[in-house]
Amino acid sequence: MKDWLVYALILSGGSGNRFGNDMPKQFADVYGKTILEYCIQNFNNHKSIDKIIIVSNPEHLQRTMQIANSNKFKKICAIVEGGATRGESSYIGLREIFNTEKTHSNIKVLVQDAVRPNTKSSIIDKVLNALESSNAVSVAVPTTDTIYI
Repeated sequence: MKDWLVYALILSGGSGNRFGNDMPKQFADVYGKTILEYCIQNFNNHKSIDKIIIVSNPEHLQRTMQIANSNKFKKICAIVEGGATRGESSYIGLREIFNTEKTHSNIKVLVQDAVRPNTKSSIIDKVLNALESSNAVSVAVPTTDTIYI
């Protein structure tokens, strides 16, 4: 992937309605960090990720900026307001990349939901390897049903 510019587009626009908390899930504290921080950290620390764009819920844009600034994530190049849907937010993030980069032929984009904080480096590696021979890749991992009271 050396010939490619690799972006991580982190979608943090959720409102958290189903989560049932005052704040959206991406801002929930887990052992002293927000879920969003864990998510960003996975991509910021990955050797093959060049730049990160966060697409934020407009109501929580300042909070997202505070998290990014306080952690000094060096790969974040933009934090933008998201849209009303996941699809619209994805489009806004892709448009930001298009408007930022001079050439568009050597860019790969990984789209990540901000409330998925446990993306392993090996999964990112597998996606990047698959993008060598495919234009699009989707990740699926086995899940275990849980009950939470």
